[in-house]
Amino acid sequence: MLSLHIRRLTLAAATLAALPLAAGDLTIVYKTVDNGKPGTATDYFAGGKARFGDEEHESILDSATGTITTVDHEKKQYSQFTLAEMEAAMQQAAAQMESARKQQEEAMKNMPPALREKMQKMSGGGMMGSVTVVKGAGTRRIAGYDATPWNVTMGDMMKMQIWTTTAVQPSMDPGQFERLRSLMTPALKGLGNAGEEFKKIQGFSLASTSTVSVLGKTMETTREATEVKTSPVDPSVFNVPAGYKKVESPFAKMGRK
Repeated sequence: MLSLHIRRLTLAAATLAALPLAAGDLTIVYKTVDNGKPGTATDYFAGGKARFGDEEHESILDSATGTITTVDHEKKQYSQFTLAEMEAAMQQAAAQMESARKQQEEAMKNMPPALREKMQKMSGGGMMGSVTVVKGAGTRRIAGYDATPWNVTMGDMMKMQIWTTTAVQPSMDPGQFERLRSLMTPALKGLGNAGEEFKKIQGFSLASTSTVSVLGKTMETTREATEVKTSPVDPSVFNVPAGYKKVESPFAKMGRK
């Protein structure tokens, strides 16, 4: 579950870091494959709002209110949290992870070198270490647009390739854009230098592949745009489906512990 959140967070953060600051509403339809399971996903951008997701889960970001709404279509429920709640929870999680890391280092000091190295790999050693973004070579035609590759490496755990185009620009003024991107900043603090590295990516993401290795298991995800629409987005797209139950957000739960 943690690795799934990391993949979604990283891709969303990379997308937001790459957004231009002008133009009209945007709808992108993607074909996806998640660990061999095919599916579809649709992203929407309009008036300082963005909606990412698939048939099971979606996230709605609102730069004007500074809120993120997560929607679970399987359970027909949703939760909403603010930037302040997210920051507080992330700071608490970071402190807990640092404490656990120090305890683990102490416990491994007396281990034989070979066993210590194995334990470090099993625990995802380097996962939160240095993040690198390098521009790839060549271009590729995706949904009618020429796209450029960007190679992302996150420690030993995660590798991604993101294909972007500068010909697609969602509707967002500079102030709205910076506030929307700031919603991802607290989470990126736990990913080392990811925030600065993602700023290297130029253009809007049309395709991506990611490989995550955790505890001997490898998970692969692909996502590629099949249709790009620049017509106005219906404002109701950013509403929670009728009849869904509101539940407490995971960040609020973390804040109480």
